[in-house]
Amino acid sequence: MTEPPEQQPTLPAPEQQVPDAEPGKPAPEPGKPSPPLFVILALVVTAILVGMAFLSQLNLKAPDFVLFLGRFHPVFLHLPIGLLVGLFFVEIVNGMLSKADLRPAAWTLLWLACLSAVGTSLLGSLLAIGASYNEDTLFRHRWLGVLVAVLTVWMLTLRVQARSRKAKKTPLLYYLLLVVAVVALGPAGHYGGTLTHGKGFLTRYMPDSIRGVFGIEPNPVSEPIEVPEIEIPTGKALSTGPEEPDAGVPVDAASLEPVEPVDESPSPVMDPIESSAFELHVEPILIQYCGACHGEEKQKGGLRVDSLEALLAGGDGGPVVTPDSPDESSLVRRIILPVEHDDHMPPDGRPQPNTNDVAVLRWWIAAGASADTKADEGLRGILTGADGLDQ
Repeated sequence: MTEPPEQQPTLPAPEQQVPDAEPGKPAPEPGKPSPPLFVILALVVTAILVGMAFLSQLNLKAPDFVLFLGRFHPVFLHLPIGLLVGLFFVEIVNGMLSKADLRPAAWTLLWLACLSAVGTSLLGSLLAIGASYNEDTLFRHRWLGVLVAVLTVWMLTLRVQARSRKAKKTPLLYYLLLVVAVVALGPAGHYGGTLTHGKGFLTRYMPDSIRGVFGIEPNPVSEPIEVPEIEIPTGKALSTGPEEPDAGVPVDAASLEPVEPVDESPSPVMDPIESSAFELHVEPILIQYCGACHGEEKQKGGLRVDSLEALLAGGDGGPVVTPDSPDESSLVRRIILPVEHDDHMPPDGRPQPNTNDVAVLRWWIAAGASADTKADEGLRGILTGADGLDQ
């Protein structure tokens, strides 16, 4: 009989060596890997985006360089929109056509979309610091923009993580975040356009059939003005006096009616100087120089100047007119600032009121700033070019 082979003695497995800790540093715990660097970076970027958005809501006085950078927000904001929409369609093609390997293109678009979205969001926060926009619209635009930027940051993080693990498939969460980001672009852009062009800019000329789909009220129909037809006699000159009888036709004197004597005294004419100073002199100035940004279609900072009630109500920052005190009225203070000053109104590059216009506004506020304020000799002097305003 054959003897069974001798069994070799089993050696104990060597213990896992833990590297010695450097002096002054604790030894790393086995089995607890540190978070990936890219995840930490994504958390930091997210915190910066959210923090800047909160900071822009405060009524701060931004340095000139910050305001300079913020003005580039409209320059870059279209980049993430186009890149994200392009990425969305590239991913659709990748999923439908397996032979069309567009993964390198998707990777490039994702990087560019992330960088541009983060930069655009930060520039938007800088632009909003101390700016005078409608607060509700700005709130929605601000946080939808931050949402898009944060989503692109974590989309890139998921792709980087999957690539580092050499995963064969992209996580489903990546595609969900992409869909949410593309959907959020619509309302974010809509509120941005409202801030720039005024309320209802996008839907102003929308057909009523499309308005009904989205539950928007139909356009108000303007009633046509009916102009009566007037027959103008031809063949002979017009006369303003009483019609003379034709010399060739006999006239019965008994059939003629007596003509009432004409009152030749001049009819009373309304003197513009004695009428409402606001309607005739102040309101046209405000509409001409301020109505584009503070009128019916657009109200930057919640301020309207196309009616006395709206003007006296002020805007988001409070009243702009202090009756009896033109020097304390922000309406006057902003107008008389140097044109290059950031708080000057109207903004640089737009038509500016002249000295007489400013004098009219100061006179009206000093006279009480009401609908009952009538013009006096001071305003008469301003309108006729004389120095009739006591500074």
